[in-house]
Amino acid sequence: MDTYTYAYKTDSNLETIGRVLATSLHEAREQISQIKRLSVDDVDALFVIKQEIAHENTIRKYQSK
Repeated sequence: MDTYTYAYKTDSNLETIGRVLATSLHEAREQISQIKRLSVDDVDALFVIKQEIAHENTIRKYQSK
């Protein structure tokens, strides 16, 4: 399963407002529609949905010498 994030299309910064675990973009859209209690068409109109890349959220720890 992959992680999909979603943000409002009207947000200029596209700040993530939620995450879902899904096997495809289609499944992610359906899950978001259930969470927000909207139709899939409304979800498409309101939100930008992106697949999260695993390394983007990796916390890097640096050791000082």
